[in-house]
Amino acid sequence: MRNTTYYLHKIIDSTIVQQLSWYTSGQIIVQLFSFLGVIVTSRYLGPTNVGLYSFVQNYLATFMTIIVGMDFYFTWKVAKSDRKIQDLTEYFGHKLNVAFLLTIIGIALAWILLPKDVALMATIMFVPLLLTSCTAFFQYAVATNNARIIATLQALSSIFLFILKMILVATKASLVWFVVVNATDIVLVGTLLAAVYLSKENIRLLFKQTAFPSLWKTVHFVYAIRMSLLAIALWQLILRVDQLVLATFSNAYALGIYAAAVKIAEVPNFLAGVLYTALVTHIAFFAGKEDDLSKRKVRRVLFLYAIGGVMIAFIIILIAPVAISFLYGQKFISAVPVLRAYALSIPGMFVTLHYFGIYGAKDRHFFQSTIFALALLLNIALVYILTPLFGLMGASYATAISYTLVAVIFYFHVR
Repeated sequence: MRNTTYYLHKIIDSTIVQQLSWYTSGQIIVQLFSFLGVIVTSRYLGPTNVGLYSFVQNYLATFMTIIVGMDFYFTWKVAKSDRKIQDLTEYFGHKLNVAFLLTIIGIALAWILLPKDVALMATIMFVPLLLTSCTAFFQYAVATNNARIIATLQALSSIFLFILKMILVATKASLVWFVVVNATDIVLVGTLLAAVYLSKENIRLLFKQTAFPSLWKTVHFVYAIRMSLLAIALWQLILRVDQLVLATFSNAYALGIYAAAVKIAEVPNFLAGVLYTALVTHIAFFAGKEDDLSKRKVRRVLFLYAIGGVMIAFIIILIAPVAISFLYGQKFISAVPVLRAYALSIPGMFVTLHYFGIYGAKDRHFFQSTIFALALLLNIALVYILTPLFGLMGASYATAISYTLVAVIFYFHVR
C-alpha cells in the first residue's frame, strides 16, 4: 500500500488529481447507465437480436477506425501545440471530409454485402456519422484539460440515452429503434461540446472566418499521418476482430452469447481510459525523452495500468457466474466460461493502452503498426484454430493471447 501511494505521489500532482476525479466521476456515471442500458436491452432483445445488434455496431466501428486514428493524432498534436484553436478549426474540416467519404462507402458496401435487414440497420448507424466531426471539440477539451465539462456532458448524455432505451423496452419497440438510439449515442457528446464551445465568441468568430480544407487537402493530411492512422486502425480491429471473425462461421445466437461476455469484460476498461485521458498532457512532456528520470516515470505509470488490469481480471473471474446470472438472466448463462476466458485479456489491454500514449509522444507509429499487425494476424488465426477446439472460449483465449503478446513486445521494445 505504501509503495502504491508513493508511486501515485510521484506520478501525479494536484491538478491531475482534480482532472482524474472529474473523469472518474463522469465515467462511473457513464459506465453505470451504459451498462444498465446493455442489461435492459440484452434481456429484452435476447441472444439472437443481441448478436445482430453487436454485428452492426462492429461494422460501423470498423470504418470509424480511421476517425479514431485521427482523433488520437489530434489529441497529442493539440496537447503540444501553441495554436490550439487554429488546429481545432483545421481538424474539424478534415474530419468532416473523412466522415462524408466513410458514410458513402460504408452504406454502399452494406447494401452490396449484407442482408437487406442488416444493411438497413447499418445505414441508420452511418447516417449521423457526419456529426462525428463535432467530436473534434472533445479532443480539444481533453488537450486543454477541461475535465469538468467533458464529465458533465458525458454523464448527462448517458442518462438521457438510458431513458430512451427504457422507453423502447416499455413500448416493445423493434430492434431497428435500438439501432437508432445507438446511432445517437455515437455523436451526442461531441455535438453538445460543439454547441458549448461555439457559444464562445472567439471560437465562433474563428470558425466563421476560417476556410475549411478542401477534400484534396484532407487527402494530403490523411497521407501525412498515415502511420498514426494505421496504428490506431489496427488496434481498433484487434479490439473487435474476434467478433467479426466469429460472424463468418457462427450464428447470431452464438454471437449474442459472446457479445454478452465481452460487454461485461469491457466495462472496467473505462478505468484505463480515465487514466489515459487524465494523463495525456502530463505524459506528453516526458514520454518522448530518453533520460533516466523520464524512463522511471514511464515505468511508474505502467505500474498503475498493470496492477489495475490484473486486479480487475481476477475479480471478474471470481464473480463471473453471479454477474451473468444477475445482469443478463439464465438465457445467457453459457456466457460464464467465455467471460472468464476473456477476462485474461484485460491486463494486456491496460498495458497496451499505456503504450499508446508513449508511442504517441515518441511518434514511433511504424513500430506500433508492425506490432499491431502481427497481433491482428495472430488473433484471426487463433480464432479459427481455437474456436473449433474450445467453442466460444477459444475466441476469448485468442484475444487474450493477442493482447498479452502486444503488451510484452511493447514493454521490451520501449524499455
